[in-house]
Amino acid sequence: MNYLVYLHKDRCTNEVFYVGIGDRGRAYDEKNRNTAWKQKIKDCYFEVEIIAKNLSKKLAYQIEMAMINLYGIENLVNKTKGGAGTLGYSHTIESKKKIGISNIGRKRTIESINKSINTRTELHSNNYKHIQTGKIIKGLKNACIEFGINYKSEHQRIKRNSNNKNFELI
Repeated sequence: MNYLVYLHKDRCTNEVFYVGIGDRGRAYDEKNRNTAWKQKIKDCYFEVEIIAKNLSKKLAYQIEMAMINLYGIENLVNKTKGGAGTLGYSHTIESKKKIGISNIGRKRTIESINKSINTRTELHSNNYKHIQTGKIIKGLKNACIEFGINYKSEHQRIKRNSNNKNFELI
């Protein structure tokens, strides 16, 4: 019962353009979105409205379908009428073994290793300011924990300098 249903609204017009389900991090995530969604936020970014939370997967799907029906699929960038997708999908043991085998012997360059180390060091040692409250916290992970924001999603928003980020590096 950790699912939620959310809306994405165009910041310029305040119109709903997407209905989704997932966890809090997914609601604010800009990654893994369809081309129409990305095109929609190109000129004007999005606001998130959580409309229901602490739901079972089944109830979340039902609410998602009802909301898509309410707004009309033709007015949204959603590709389906809801109730589908890979929410909560887990790889089988067999597929995990195949992925592991394909990674055996994979070599990383010194540059990629150093970039990873530098990014982690920067994210954990720099100060970040919460944009809404102005509160300053050391380390992005600590800041995300304090405000209940998904770390991976926020890291991506900061990396891409998204207008939807919750923190800024100071």
